[in-house]
Amino acid sequence: MTDFNNSMLSVAIILSSMFATVGVMYGLLKYRDATVKLPVDREQLARIPAYGLQQQIQDLQMDLIGSMLMGAMIVSLPFAVSSIKAHITVGQFPWISVITGLMGLAYCSFKTWKNFSKLTKLRLGHTAEIATANELIGLQALGYQVFHDVQADGFNIDHLVIGKNGVFAIETKGRHCNGQVFLEGC
Repeated sequence: MTDFNNSMLSVAIILSSMFATVGVMYGLLKYRDATVKLPVDREQLARIPAYGLQQQIQDLQMDLIGSMLMGAMIVSLPFAVSSIKAHITVGQFPWISVITGLMGLAYCSFKTWKNFSKLTKLRLGHTAEIATANELIGLQALGYQVFHDVQADGFNIDHLVIGKNGVFAIETKGRHCNGQVFLEGC
């Protein structure tokens, strides 16, 4: 029975690290969904060419990364379980490895939180630029030429509108304020 308990403890130790990281992501997603409300419905915006393909590519990229990580986990899991089980059986638990693992887990959780925050801001900026572009489309019927994401040396212009009465550079910003999201074109 001790062998079974040691095996279960080994599996619990290994899976707890995975669930800690997944728990951080789940908490961040729930917090974002509860606090961030966009003033525009993304599905109602005009779609750029190949938008559906872009979404499918991004989804498949995430699936690919997930599959690769799952493959690495499946291959290393039996070795990790037998190693931890052997240490428990001998009575010499590798505390240095546990402390190092916990520090690595804390670092990965911190990086997950930072990257998630950056991703949330980038998605807000993306939505703001799409919403502004959606509004500027109507100017084309009035004879204006509209360009988006014009790259310059060291910076970009979000939207450039050229017409008979001038050239207009439009910078778009999306920002959070007390759980509300504001989209601004300057």
